[in-house]
Amino acid sequence: MVAILKRFTKQDWIIFGALQIVTLSIIIAIFTWARQLGFVYASVIDSLFQFRDFAEDFRQLFYQSHQLLPQFIHNLGGGQNAFNLTYYGLGNPLIILSYFLPFVSMYAYWVIIMTLIVLATIGLIYIFLRQRFDSIISLVATICTLVSMPLVFNTHNEYVFITYLPFLMLALFGVDSYFRNSRYWQLILGVFFISLINYYFLLSCCLTIGLYTVFVYFEKFPKKFALSLFLKNLWQVSFRAIVGLALSAVILVPTGLTIWQGARQSQTSVNLAELLLPNPFAGNDEHALGLTAAWLLFLLVLLFYKNKAWQITSLIWLIIVTFPIFDYLINGGLYIWSKCFVPMLPLLILLTAGSLCVIRRFFMSSELVIYKKTALVFLSCVLIISISSSSLKFNNPLDASGFIPYKNLQSLQSQTLNNSIDQTLNSDVNNGKYRSSVEYDSSLLPPSNKIFNANYFSDSIYASILNKPYERFFRNSLQIGTINILPWYLYSNNNALSAIMLGCKYLFYNSNNSNAVDLPRQIAGFTKVNQYTFKNDKVFSLGYASDKVFSSSTQMNNLQLVQSLISGISKDNSLTSKTLPDVSNLESLDLTNIFNKVGKNPKSFFIDTPLKINYKLPIKLHNKLLFIKITMLNDPNNFIHKIDINGNENAYMKNKYYGNNNNELKYVISPNQDGSLDDLVITISKRLESSKDENVPFKIKQIEAFTMPVDSLLNAYKSFDQMEVTNFDTNGLKGNINISKPNSIMAFSIGYDKGFSLKIDGKDTPIFQVNGGIIGANISKGQHSIELSYVAPGFYLGCVISLIVLVSLIGFSVWQSRIIKKSLFKTAI
Repeated sequence: MVAILKRFTKQDWIIFGALQIVTLSIIIAIFTWARQLGFVYASVIDSLFQFRDFAEDFRQLFYQSHQLLPQFIHNLGGGQNAFNLTYYGLGNPLIILSYFLPFVSMYAYWVIIMTLIVLATIGLIYIFLRQRFDSIISLVATICTLVSMPLVFNTHNEYVFITYLPFLMLALFGVDSYFRNSRYWQLILGVFFISLINYYFLLSCCLTIGLYTVFVYFEKFPKKFALSLFLKNLWQVSFRAIVGLALSAVILVPTGLTIWQGARQSQTSVNLAELLLPNPFAGNDEHALGLTAAWLLFLLVLLFYKNKAWQITSLIWLIIVTFPIFDYLINGGLYIWSKCFVPMLPLLILLTAGSLCVIRRFFMSSELVIYKKTALVFLSCVLIISISSSSLKFNNPLDASGFIPYKNLQSLQSQTLNNSIDQTLNSDVNNGKYRSSVEYDSSLLPPSNKIFNANYFSDSIYASILNKPYERFFRNSLQIGTINILPWYLYSNNNALSAIMLGCKYLFYNSNNSNAVDLPRQIAGFTKVNQYTFKNDKVFSLGYASDKVFSSSTQMNNLQLVQSLISGISKDNSLTSKTLPDVSNLESLDLTNIFNKVGKNPKSFFIDTPLKINYKLPIKLHNKLLFIKITMLNDPNNFIHKIDINGNENAYMKNKYYGNNNNELKYVISPNQDGSLDDLVITISKRLESSKDENVPFKIKQIEAFTMPVDSLLNAYKSFDQMEVTNFDTNGLKGNINISKPNSIMAFSIGYDKGFSLKIDGKDTPIFQVNGGIIGANISKGQHSIELSYVAPGFYLGCVISLIVLVSLIGFSVWQSRIIKKSLFKTAI
């Protein structure tokens, strides 16, 4: 790259500077446009509630623990392996840089970083092209980069989809450097930073580096193909890339094991014919390269550029973008979605420049000399427009529908709410025993990833990789369905059972939100402390014990499962006892006629507009909880149904990319403030995912319901021995507990994970799963000290690998420099 810059002419520097000015102007224009419309720039749901909030959490955890790589995050999702969140910035050097700028908000920091990333990408693309093309061809092709969908759309939406691009360019320069002088640092460092910044695109980046290696090889050796020489060069480049990967093993190894153990499975179905039949336009979307234009470019280069390097690269590209199986594999078998091709943007631009050369060669040979320059400029403009517009027809990149309104962001960032949280949690000497929750308007995705305070421990989380046992406990044991279209979003949704069992002592509320200001009053047991805070002292600690043990080997229905949670602990089928919990205080309630007034068939009807039903309960309930389960019929069509009952939302979804497959919609309805529960307000809405699904009916298989006295739940904690938590850190927790009964089992409301180890009174104690997914252990009668520790699986192995590679690289560099010095010395003599 330095050699290329040395060859820059004055014209090159003018063009380079102009490109930077134009790029910055476009970013500022979009920023201004968003603010004028009342929206926050780069504020789509994922950007704010995942990438920004998680990054801020990592920064705050670093200030507390002084650890760059925390092992465990107690504050989120009931406690999660920190490497579940690698994708969102754990170990990301771009995020770590923010640790030194505590005075800069994470939102402002991301906007600045994203701007620098785009400027660097545009500049490096121009330098990349100038080593093969003249300044005019390089300029036009770079403009094509600037107007391509990865830059236009992702710059202000999914900006993490492009943050690695400058380092990918560094790796491509490293390939050139290898073939030119056998140097390796650029390639190693490029792959290393890509691994840390965004491992999701790592496979696609490596594929891009491999394809570029093939291109450069045939460019350097165009006449005769020698398989042994080709494989040797391919291995040399691959080895350097592997070294870069190994250098980042401290992140990749524990992350890989975490994905292996708990990654979500694909929620979509893909048939073999869909994968193998050619379809070059199947993957077009707002994130992609504009594959329609790309496909035509590859074909143009293949047919008319009489050069082996260009032809072979174009042919490989044609195959990759034409057959959906490659799209599917690069996306890790999750779905067919062309966002996986974003890292291949540099190669697309390289082929774009080649296409321009083909076009220019054609016109330069034409007899119409007078018009050839005009025609060439015109066709170049057509090419730029085709690159930028081929995806625009699928999605307007400046569409503000996914942005957060500025007034809503102000509400989310309410300083008075933050002050209330700080004051409440810091003044409660027992706050370490409990969790908290912050409630917001249901029109927004709740900010479940924000850590408001060092003592703020949440049961909720929104991330694509979760602790699976905790998720099972959350969904199945606590009767919580999926309130969002995304299955990896855990949120308790005003569920009294989960609030008490998970130890949510405080509910904090934004009083500026008038749409749901009374919602906490409808969660059984919570009383208003002040304008922002609701409190319930009758909740479980994070650790509790009981001698009443029920065997989960016996099939339990909803009644038995709920009662077992509040009266004892459910263990796996190793127990010989088949004892079932007492369900005498639970009563079934017939609600099968809820939808009788809707349509001709109450179990299958169409919804053209949101449907609201006011349903009078067959009997008046007083101080009772109402549990409802609506079982939906599975449907092959792509659609979303959402049902809200008295402010408790649940969703069933199937679509092209995502789907929660949640056909059991569960609700825990609390009585009103006066203890009464006479009627239900049910709202049903539907969002179709494609035009062919316009007549998809709402299909119900079964409706079940039962009631429980509120006091049974509120007083449940009294029958358990409760642990007093004395210390939290990023490696575990400590506490004390007095066990009143012999042969008890202790449970922690933290998802079971292989990385945990438990010491009771300083002695190692085996752990196992209880209550459907949380940590349990046998414990004897008496006073005990508890120490629950966590080390992410593969963390130490990754540290060892990274350290060995780093030391080896330093040693090799020192040895190589001495060899060079000796060689120069002998030459001088």
